[in-house]
Amino acid sequence: MKLVGALLTTVLLLCWAGAAKAHPLAPLGLEVRELAQGHVLVKLTTARKLSARSRFAPRLPSDCKPLAPPSVERDNVRVVATQQLACNSSLEGRIIGIEGMVGSARTAVVQVSLRSGISHQGLLTTDRDSWRVPLAPSRWQVARSYLGLGSRHMLSGVDHLLFVLGLCLLARRRKRIVLALTAFTFGHSLTLCAAALRWVAVDQAVVEVAIAASLMLLALQVVHPPEQPQSERPGRPLWLTSAAFGLLHGLGFAAGLADVGLPDGALPLALFSFNMGVELAQLAVALGAMVAALWLGARLPDTARWRKLAPGYVLGGLASMWCIERAVALMS
Repeated sequence: MKLVGALLTTVLLLCWAGAAKAHPLAPLGLEVRELAQGHVLVKLTTARKLSARSRFAPRLPSDCKPLAPPSVERDNVRVVATQQLACNSSLEGRIIGIEGMVGSARTAVVQVSLRSGISHQGLLTTDRDSWRVPLAPSRWQVARSYLGLGSRHMLSGVDHLLFVLGLCLLARRRKRIVLALTAFTFGHSLTLCAAALRWVAVDQAVVEVAIAASLMLLALQVVHPPEQPQSERPGRPLWLTSAAFGLLHGLGFAAGLADVGLPDGALPLALFSFNMGVELAQLAVALGAMVAALWLGARLPDTARWRKLAPGYVLGGLASMWCIERAVALMS
């Protein structure tokens, strides 16, 4: 049970930890993101005091045609104009910019997110109101970018991380932990690939509810473990349960990949790299919990009842909250 104390500490830290993205407000900024089927999302952000005096507009290649008029949102600080366009080809190697920059005595930050997962940034000035997007990255750049995307997606998904920690709590012994995590990996790799390649399509809202429910079931097993090791019970081995739940969680991972898309010229490499990023983050979490267990093992009383039950109750409480919240959102 020494691993329980360490995993409890990790679980509690995850409850208070949050993934935050910084969005500093620049006076003028252009964000361009490639979507599926040749669509491009363009977002022009202007400080409100500038928008009242000057007229700025995004400039894209001539073959990019608007699908709808831009939507404009205003607050006390800035004005954000968002619009979708359809382009005949990728923005790689092409020129984009902002109309109205010349003579404005302003600078603008341009950020372009390509379907390959690569992001580029440029700077526009009063003397240079356009910028050429760099050409397609090398295969090494694709692999490195998707590896990072997979790792960040896994580490930002608290429900996935807690499920991995719950498997470690339920397995307890190192050999069973390795077997359970291997089966979980195999399961979610299958559905991740199938969903990313559009062989299967499932409502993501339903998947999120099911993932929360799977964490509830796992928490129940942690609080009330079977009398015999589950791996020794005929027909109900832990690795088989892990693989089944892995199939479900793989559909959740696929949602993160769908937000970015896959590059047409390096699809197998990008998919493999994204999956490897997920696995490396998963293994890092499990290894960190084991290392923490070695440190805490001699410092916490092994007979403490809270040490045995609290992790399962924390998992179950969070899973119940997520399940209710996601189910309400699904029905509404």
